[in-house]
Amino acid sequence: MYETDEQQSDALYQWIQQHLKTIIAIFVLIFGSYGAWELWEYYHIQQSKKASVVFHALVTQLNAQASSTQTQPLIHTLTQHYPKTPYAQLAQLLKVHDQLQHNESDKAIQTLEQLIHTTRQPALRDIARIRLARIALNQQNISVAQRWINDLEQRTSSPIAWMIKGQISTQQHDLKAAHAAYLNALKAAPSTPEWSIFKDNIHALSMRLAREAYQQSVAH
Repeated sequence: MYETDEQQSDALYQWIQQHLKTIIAIFVLIFGSYGAWELWEYYHIQQSKKASVVFHALVTQLNAQASSTQTQPLIHTLTQHYPKTPYAQLAQLLKVHDQLQHNESDKAIQTLEQLIHTTRQPALRDIARIRLARIALNQQNISVAQRWINDLEQRTSSPIAWMIKGQISTQQHDLKAAHAAYLNALKAAPSTPEWSIFKDNIHALSMRLAREAYQQSVAH
C-alpha cells in the first residue's frame, strides 16, 4: 500500500515508463485497426457505388435491346473490376443470358458453375443451379437436370424449380409426380400479374397430366 498520493503517483509513473512501448503498441493496434477498418469500409462503399453506376448502364442497354457488342464491355467491367460486389454476380447471370442467345451453352455452363463456387448468396447459387437444370433439360440430359435440382438449397420456395421437376418427371413418364410438381409450382408462384401467364400455363399442364395419368390407370 502507498502511504501518500505522491508515492502512488510516482509508482504509476514508474510503471508507465517501464511499459511505455507496450502501451504505445496497444494504442496503435486498437486505433490503427479502427482506422484501417474505416478505410476498408469506405473503399468497399465506393466500389459498390461505382459498380452500381455500371450495372445501371448495363440494364439500360438491355432494356433498349442493345447488341452484345454494347453490353459485353459493361459485363466485363463489372466482373473484372468489381468482382466482389453483388453487381458482378448479377452481371454473370446476364452474361449467361447473352451466351445462351448465341448458342454458347458450354460457356454458359462454365459461367454458372463459377458463380456457384464464388457467390456467398444462397439465392444466387440456386438461380444458377436452376439455369443449369434448364440447360440440361434442353440438351435432353435428364440425370444432370435432376442432380442440379436436388442440389438446391431452398428446394420448396421456387415455382420455377417445381416446374422443372414437373418437366423431369414428364420426361421420365411419371405423370403423377409431374402433376404433383406442377401443383406445387402453382402454390409457390406469387399472386402477381407478372406470374399470371406462368400460372395459367402450369395449370393447363397439370390438368392435361392429370387426365393422361387417369387414362393410363384405366388402361392398366
